[in-house]
Amino acid sequence: MKKQLLFLLFVLMPLAGCTTHQTSPPSVTQNSIATSLSTVNAEFTTRVYGTGSDALTHGHLWRSPTRVEWLDITTNTSEIWTKTSQNLWFYSKAFHADQQVIEYSPVDLNLLQVAPAWQSFAAAINPALLQKLPKTREISPLGDMNRIQYRGTIDQVTYEVDWLPELALATRVKTVEKGVTRVTELKQPLLTSDDSKAPQNISRYRFIEYSDLGDMERDPFVMKVQHSLLGAHEHSH
Repeated sequence: MKKQLLFLLFVLMPLAGCTTHQTSPPSVTQNSIATSLSTVNAEFTTRVYGTGSDALTHGHLWRSPTRVEWLDITTNTSEIWTKTSQNLWFYSKAFHADQQVIEYSPVDLNLLQVAPAWQSFAAAINPALLQKLPKTREISPLGDMNRIQYRGTIDQVTYEVDWLPELALATRVKTVEKGVTRVTELKQPLLTSDDSKAPQNISRYRFIEYSDLGDMERDPFVMKVQHSLLGAHEHSH
């Protein structure tokens, strides 16, 4: 499971699992994908081949300069990164069916030695990975926006990425590793406000701070989800 989560974060196959990794504290400066993120409202699909049973999952990305949310439509959970006026990032995991949110402050993330992963969400690929891949060619544009394809092999994983420079967004990410192929691709970019595709309103959900989880071990909801949370080992027995 741990290996799977690390892979999901590195490539940003965000339709399953946790999307943060324990590499360096949030205070470390990250390579920026854009000085100011433009608004994106878009749906993605991920297909997995070669595991014996092909799988199809759906996700939705909402992106703004101060907020990035990825909704896993299959599990009805969201992972949300929100920037404060001090340029710090909060991480939250929302469980929509239960109307509950687990929230991690920048201090929590720092103590857990978790580097913010908002850029991987916002770009639909880890920017550090993209920087290691050679640019191969220009491909068919998306509307009036040019697209560039990157290809290469890193650590025995073959990548093919279709990149939209104007939006700083990957429209297709294909990986092949040990006979397993994963393809995440954009279904349709929605660049203007669309109420039918708006994020779920979580303002009325119960918010639980990560630092309070240690005192909530008997809470039915916490007991149900604790093993799927970032830092779960800190509170599980």
